[in-house]
Formats: sequence, C-alpha cells, structure tokens
Amino acid sequence: MLEPFDLPGMLVAHQGTNDKLVVTNSPNDGSSSYFRVVSGLDGRHETVSLESDNQKGCFVYGDGNLTSGASLKLSGSTELSNAKFKQRASFVMQKGISKYNPISFVAKGANRNFVLSPLLSFRDESYAVYFKIES
Repeated sequence: MLEPFDLPGMLVAHQGTNDKLVVTNSPNDGSSSYFRVVSGLDGRHETVSLESDNQKGCFVYGDGNLTSGASLKLSGSTELSNAKFKQRASFVMQKGISKYNPISFVAKGANRNFVLSPLLSFRDESYAVYFKIES
C-alpha cells in the first residue's frame, strides 16, 4: 500500500484500468490500494514497476508529463508490447528527500490526519555574512 507523506492514514488506490489513481480514506474493498513491486518493465536493474494486486497485468504508469499536476494511471496488458509504456511504468527507487523525525507522530483531526514533528527538526542552518565597510 502507498501512503502519501502529507496525508497520513490515507491510501493511494486505483479506480480501474485507464483511470487516474486517487487518494482515498477507505477504499471500497481494500484491494484497489494494494500494489505489488516487481522488476521494472523497461528491463533496467535499478527500476521497479507497481502491479495492481487485484488486476493482474495492470501497472501504474505516468503520462510522461513531469510538470505539476501530472497524474498516474493504471493500464493493462494491451500496452505491454509498447516500449514507451514500459518506460513510463518503470520507476527508480531512491532514498526519500525527507524522513520522519523519530519522535514524530500522527495527530487525528476531524477531517484528516496530520504529521507532527518537533520544530527544531526543520531548522535551517544556512547563514549569510555581511560586512560593514566604512572609508
């Protein structure tokens, strides 16, 4: 299951083949939010693909648009012969940009949950040096 970093307790789920992935609080049957990590369809060693658990042969893919608001979809075995689809359905797993602080926790709100972390973990340690030069 995939949980968005800024929406703890929510799950990424699919709505069926060729539909966008959504973030949901409670999927209908629960199985639409299960994805299996498999070797990348593009054949490279450093990539992985996400196969739907309840729709075998259907993979998460991006539309190739790497701009804000781009969406991910689920597509089936009809696309598996397409090299462009294989590339767009393959993802590189890397270390995340950020990690939860060890004393972070999830606070349950009325409409959504929130990750709470100590403020000192967000401290920025960069400084600018200015010189006052007088003649």
